[in-house]
Amino acid sequence: DSKYREGWSEGDFFKIDGDRLILQNGEDVEAKDLRIFSLEQGSDTTIGVFEYNTLIVINDYGRRIWKTKQ
Repeated sequence: DSKYREGWSEGDFFKIDGDRLILQNGEDVEAKDLRIFSLEQGSDTTIGVFEYNTLIVINDYGRRIWKTKQ
């Protein structure tokens, strides 16, 4: 049974495994309640001076688009 504690974000640990994102709450030290998402690359675009990169995140609850702005 592997424990996912690779990398971190605010309150969560995460691991990228191929095209999957695996999230573990920082308090879930036994890794019993992992959240697993499929990942797809979205379309990137530039608007004015800002460059937007998108990632489509998919799980049983639907599809969400995560964006970064540079």
